[in-house]
Amino acid sequence: MLRNYKIGLIVSLKGNVLIVLILLLIPLTCWAFGPAIHGMMSMGSGGGSCTTEVSADSESDGGTNYNVGGTRLKLAGSWTTSEAYDLCKIEVDIAKVGTPPDPISVKIYDATGAGGAPGNLLGTANETLSAGDVTTSHVFYTFTFTPSISLANGTEYFVSLETTTEDGSHKYGTYLDTATATGASFKWTQAGGAWAGEDATSAIYRKPYK
Repeated sequence: MLRNYKIGLIVSLKGNVLIVLILLLIPLTCWAFGPAIHGMMSMGSGGGSCTTEVSADSESDGGTNYNVGGTRLKLAGSWTTSEAYDLCKIEVDIAKVGTPPDPISVKIYDATGAGGAPGNLLGTANETLSAGDVTTSHVFYTFTFTPSISLANGTEYFVSLETTTEDGSHKYGTYLDTATATGASFKWTQAGGAWAGEDATSAIYRKPYK
């Protein structure tokens, strides 16, 4: 009987130790994996999915085609944000003529340059497009940013299309709204090597997302 009592006591003690260990592990687990679990839950509920277009900051009408890689290496168009948000991707209108020799990339700048030109580089898109990726028809292509770029409300920013070779017969193109847009555009030519005003009132066709 004493032996049975000892066995029962040992089992009871082991059970209590196990319970204590479980109670200790629960907060440690939450501390270690809580942020990841929260992130997955946020993504599952729509947060971080990068599917919301900031339509008030989009532009897609009244367009005139401007080349990138023909007479300018960079073409930047600005917009003023309607709200504060993290720019996770942007869709930009691009087409091609012939077979451009170099890829085209997308970058985001603030407007702190001389005369309101593009200033500090805030982010470069993960993707670049080569001539084989682009059609001769104007299409919106998606460019993502990792990490996202934090944009302040009521602030001017530039989206810039950039390549590295000027070739009048083989180039990219994008539409600019030169009729109703409130932004400004600047070009960067190989000869000048600096930003120069393109149109006082114009904006690249774009669709930013948050």
